[in-house]
Amino acid sequence: MIKGVVLTTENHSTRVVDTFANLYKQESFTDVTLISEDKFPIQAHRVILSSGCGFFKDFILNNSNPNLVIVMRGIKKDVLSSLVEFLYNGEVTISKNLRSEEHTSELQSQFRI
Repeated sequence: MIKGVVLTTENHSTRVVDTFANLYKQESFTDVTLISEDKFPIQAHRVILSSGCGFFKDFILNNSNPNLVIVMRGIKKDVLSSLVEFLYNGEVTISKNLRSEEHTSELQSQFRI
């Protein structure tokens, strides 16, 4: 007796990651806006932010507003952009002016990544 059909696809994880990275670049289907200290808006996806960062997960779970805007006090555009790029791609190159062990440690601690 046949219980069901199993559907599989190759490279599912890679395709999902690539799709979200492309949606981020195109700002398609975004559902949250991050605002840096210097007032630069970054469009993102709640599912990506919350899956990679405990801070965002807790914040998003406690805020169901469909037009969610998160003002990131004390986080400048370059740092916030790098954080978001890291959450989407799993890696990021930090420019020399942002690079410091103290700064990196502070971000990891503050955002629980």
